Amino acid sequence: MATVADIGEIIGYTRTVAIAGQPMTVTLNWHALRPADRDYTVFVHLLDAKGQLQAQHDGQPDTGNFVTSRWSNGISFQDAHVLSLPANLTPGQYTLAAGVYDPATGGRLVMRDSNNVELPDRVLILEQIEVR
Repeated sequence: MATVADIGEIIGYTRTVAIAGQPMTVTLNWHALRPADRDYTVFVHLLDAKGQLQAQHDGQPDTGNFVTSRWSNGISFQDAHVLSLPANLTPGQYTLAAGVYDPATGGRLVMRDSNNVELPDRVLILEQIEVR
């Protein structure tokens, strides 16, 4: 799906059903390439049709159990992120997106698709989802 800088790859994901007022879990499937020079933060965002943030989860990979400075080539793991969907979230189409940033600066890491093309805004669009 996407390479994050030169430290890892998001190779897939799963998610639970999106229902307003309920938590939705997005689990990223990672393949580590090398240890990072610091511990980065992963984010998962739910965006409305105007690109406005409606729900999010930011956190260390595997709830801090497998920080990016400990990654090594060939390790694969799952990284769950629970988004609390607001009760007043209007049913309809939303965009589910993910990325990685430096918590010290807020700067996002470069993300590239399978053709090595940098993704806009350094974010991976996972899919368009229907919130019920």
